[in-house]
Amino acid sequence: MAALWQTDQPMTARQAWIEKRRQMEAAIFHPLGRELWRQATTRSLMAVAWAGLGVLGLRRRGIRNAYAIETRRVEFCYPDLAPGLDGLRILHLSDLHLDMLPHSAKRIAKRLAGIEADLAVITGDFRWRHRRPVSPEDLAAIAGAVRAPLGLFAILGNHDDHGLVPRLEGLGARVLLNESVTLAWRETPLRLTGLDTVFGLPGREARAALVPAPGVFSIALVHEPQHRALAAGQGYDLYLCGHTHGGQICLPGERPIVTGTRFKRAPTAGAWELGTMRGYTSRGAGVSGLPVRYHSQGEVTVITLRRG
Repeated sequence: MAALWQTDQPMTARQAWIEKRRQMEAAIFHPLGRELWRQATTRSLMAVAWAGLGVLGLRRRGIRNAYAIETRRVEFCYPDLAPGLDGLRILHLSDLHLDMLPHSAKRIAKRLAGIEADLAVITGDFRWRHRRPVSPEDLAAIAGAVRAPLGLFAILGNHDDHGLVPRLEGLGARVLLNESVTLAWRETPLRLTGLDTVFGLPGREARAALVPAPGVFSIALVHEPQHRALAAGQGYDLYLCGHTHGGQICLPGERPIVTGTRFKRAPTAGAWELGTMRGYTSRGAGVSGLPVRYHSQGEVTVITLRRG
């Protein structure tokens, strides 16, 4: 079944945003910039936490939990879903952080083997270390494991840089940079909008990118849950995000200690609703900061759309 798509944004606008992002990255990661100082503080705290886990004898268990990625399957029902989209399967990946755990790309690719989907999306954070590129072999392992006739679409997260765009697109993915694409599936239009993230996308850029498309099922791909109210107000039907890791280190009952988001009411993990819009916040397939998980299992997610 042929999958056709066309972009809603001129190539000149796309190139202009890449240049703007490059300048923002240079300011954020400048040797005297606030972000690198914040990272240095974070690394110090992580070192203390890592030492504490060693004293308590919890490191091995936490690493084992981090490698234990599961496949979660979710169904979202829409009374007015176009018949052609009934049963559409979306593979959702997020927060891979491929440089955090040895051989994590191979383990994620193994989890993806055999998963059948029609569309695949990755909602950012391919790496953790800001000043170190992702291994080409790791990227190729993930892209090569995805099987989806509608294609693989991705956005950048707050840990990613603009240099990932040509590398991902060289592997057959399409990176959405504050732009939308319209797909054709069973002669039914389907629209994807991808928001870029540079430590909090300015509201003006988000509002300009989240353009309504009446009558067309629209999916917003956003690294963080922070723009969900805006997307719902613009008539989007599905909002896919990550960033929170589901807390990663949680108390029993998946009660997160830290979520990495400033929005206290933002959903930390799993399925949620806002008005008529459905959403899913992925726990992520990787880990950030510390190579451990407690009471929050990593995941790859298959979302199925249903009419009814």
